Amino acid sequence: MKRLVTVFLTLLLFSTVVQADLNEGDLVPDPTLKTEDGKEVKLHELLDKITVIHLWKCQ
Repeated sequence: MKRLVTVFLTLLLFSTVVQADLNEGDLVPDPTLKTEDGKEVKLHELLDKITVIHLWKCQ
């Protein structure tokens, strides 16, 4: 239970830090994502397309 609370509080802390840099009306950053086959895709290239972004941590 202690671990769950720690994870929740850590996520809460980082979510406010990330959101603090953007103000209403600011443009969203355009990150570059890598596909499974190593191809790089900019997020704006997916505009007007149905897209599922699945994130996971690799070790």
